[in-house]
Amino acid sequence: MEGLMSSKTNFKKRALVVEGGGMRSAYVAGALLAFHELGIKDFDLVIGTSAGACCAANFMVGHPEYNQYVLEEYLASDRFIQFKNVIGTRNIVDVDFLLDNCFDTLDKLEQVVKSKKTRFLITTTNCENGEPVFMDAAKEKNIREALRASCAMPYLYRRKLYRDGYRVLDGGLSSSIPVGKAIEEGCEEIYVVCSRPEGYRKKPNSFGWINHLAFPKHPRLAKALWYRDRAYNAELDLMEHPPKGVEIIAIRPQQKLPVSRVTRDRIKVRHGIQQGFYDAYQVLSGRSFIYQGMENSPGPQKVKSAQL
Repeated sequence: MEGLMSSKTNFKKRALVVEGGGMRSAYVAGALLAFHELGIKDFDLVIGTSAGACCAANFMVGHPEYNQYVLEEYLASDRFIQFKNVIGTRNIVDVDFLLDNCFDTLDKLEQVVKSKKTRFLITTTNCENGEPVFMDAAKEKNIREALRASCAMPYLYRRKLYRDGYRVLDGGLSSSIPVGKAIEEGCEEIYVVCSRPEGYRKKPNSFGWINHLAFPKHPRLAKALWYRDRAYNAELDLMEHPPKGVEIIAIRPQQKLPVSRVTRDRIKVRHGIQQGFYDAYQVLSGRSFIYQGMENSPGPQKVKSAQL
């Protein structure tokens, strides 16, 4: 597999699409570590959404292990996820803490995206029309702010962010799994890392009308939030039934994930990372085995430090 990826003998344009999902990104972090360890790094295009964009950023600079370090040491804590702020105006999920205090690879990322042939697109949502915006990291003046916008979850992150005069929010609101964008860019071999299992379909939101109360100045965004299940499920359908000539290689949980969007338990986070590593390793290497937990097993273990 490694030889095929590095030599590109079939000259197919390849993409890596990375979903987010808050702390479910632990699974994504483990999967990207497997890509790295197997030497599968030769992509023409990488697209990341929300927390998936942050994980993809560290993959781009060659330090996917840093995702595990940040998740375990900083994000699985009451410093990052503060339920006490449910009442009030402060952030429940402190994206600013992540981007301003825990992201030491951004300077290197700015150098990499300008010198590397791989394009890195960061997904965010335009609140004016509810449509996705794909920011090219190589052209962004401030990649940190692009990632901040991609991770700005409504209700959980209360600070208002703007780009070119319009408000932006989490990219997952409009395009959680931007396979369609990869196809639009001409990619024929698309690797997709999902944080939801095969067969999953997002259910309609019975309380979607609340979004119109929360975003009265952005009716199109409120509508997109209300019917987010349709957009998300359409992306899953495209994955399962791509156009002729397009191959989708999906990596997704084979067992129930121990982590949710707001999990703060470090052990559960580490299990999620390992599960992602094993699932991805099985798909990418063709090796068949069953993940049985972290005890006495190879793969990611507890990270004590990160060398950048």
